[in-house]
Amino acid sequence: MEKKKILIIDDDLNIRITLSDILILEGYEPFTVENGAAGLEFLKQTSVNVVLIDLGLPDMPGLDVLSTVKAEHPSTEAIILTGNTSLNSAIEATNREAFSYLLKPYGIDQILLHIRRAMEKQQSEEALRISRQILEDVTQGITESIFLISKDYKIRWANKTALNNIGLKMDEIASNCCYDVIHHLKSPCENSPEPCPLSELLATGISRTVQQVHVDKEGNKLITEANVYPVKNDSGEVREIVYVLKDITERVRMVEEIADKVKQLEASLSRVKQLEGIIPICMYCKKIRDDKEEWSRVEEYITEHSEANFSHGLCPECEKKMHAELDDEENIDQPK
Repeated sequence: MEKKKILIIDDDLNIRITLSDILILEGYEPFTVENGAAGLEFLKQTSVNVVLIDLGLPDMPGLDVLSTVKAEHPSTEAIILTGNTSLNSAIEATNREAFSYLLKPYGIDQILLHIRRAMEKQQSEEALRISRQILEDVTQGITESIFLISKDYKIRWANKTALNNIGLKMDEIASNCCYDVIHHLKSPCENSPEPCPLSELLATGISRTVQQVHVDKEGNKLITEANVYPVKNDSGEVREIVYVLKDITERVRMVEEIADKVKQLEASLSRVKQLEGIIPICMYCKKIRDDKEEWSRVEEYITEHSEANFSHGLCPECEKKMHAELDDEENIDQPK
């Protein structure tokens, strides 16, 4: 197993030698330099897990060394060592992301404890980074928007699809409330026709699927299918919520379009069925009697009870008959 590396930046030779010997006995691989410039130059060549920084270095303030270390090597943990107690310097060291602040003379057990805790923090953050990277890789090709939301409705993580849909970056939405980022509301249930599915899940611990209206980055309203799933701890308590949104706008539109067509077909079928069965018709004039006992011409009746219309013309037999009648009339009118 590769040893954990620790850099000691201190102008006191005895401290450097003593700390180095102790760290070797504890299984670490220590390195020592006597000033800030040498320490920063060393870090350009070699990565370390923890840096021990003396606050009173001869060439530059230890706090400036701390700031440079965290800016250029953010995963490296830093512990400040000082012989002068100062509340302001301790607060400033914390503000500049120092892991801890130790006052000289410190006990060996004390500094080893701080180093171990710094290592644990670093390992936890690295494990979290790897987990998030795996999550990014797994969800990259998923077309649904996925959010990881805390119990207080704050967004912890979102996949690329979600970020693209809302038009924001992860650092712009992290720690913001989901109802503000996604729905542009001030509370989970504000002006909502139905309860927030996240609130219901927190109350029951049961997954839910609901239909919601969302607004995309262009301001278009989208109909979405929202699924919420609990992330529970070892005690079975809901720790976080997975919130999955699927755009079903087109599917809903097609369903509504099909429903309209079905209604139209049913109406047409209903009208067609009115012409089924036995229809009373006069054997001489061919008029049809309706359900009100009224008589009307065949074309009037059919036009009223269906979507059919009539255009008038002559069939070949009637055309011959008509011409014959006209010829007879002309012969009668002619003088003998």
